[in-house]
Amino acid sequence: MTATLAAVTAISLLYAGFVGALTPGSAGQGLFQALAVIAYLYAILEGAILTADSLSRERREDTLGLLFLTHLKARDIIAGKLASSVGRTMYSLLAALPIPGITIFFGGVTLADLLMMMAAVLNALLFSTAIGLCVSAYVKSELRALSWTLALTFLAGALWPIVGLALHAATVT
Repeated sequence: MTATLAAVTAISLLYAGFVGALTPGSAGQGLFQALAVIAYLYAILEGAILTADSLSRERREDTLGLLFLTHLKARDIIAGKLASSVGRTMYSLLAALPIPGITIFFGGVTLADLLMMMAAVLNALLFSTAIGLCVSAYVKSELRALSWTLALTFLAGALWPIVGLALHAATVT
């Protein structure tokens, strides 16, 4: 699904570049920016949705106590929940990675840009899963956990960057 969405976006922007509507450099840069936004939103939403109910489900089903009967510590349980939820999303993002890499050949994008984008998307994924796990530890209801996780993730992942860009634009001019 992720790779398909990235491929459709790439084909549409590359078509605009080949018919002469855009220069190859601007088509590559536009494609890279579009794919970076898609990957960021995917990482934020998928990480939050997958972890919003992970610990609260264990509490509702009364299986969390069984985990503590083993020799596992709380950090081991949290690390296991984090690894199980991040793995699938990380592999999906890895499947879509060659498409933004192609934009380097069109110009306007460097390898450093690609590496920074990859680090930012990975950071967004880990940040949204951390919010989901934190909310899941405190909230027992599935719907409430999901709504709180999405609200906090939206606040941290969308509004703060917008405020940061606005402040940056205000200080530059």
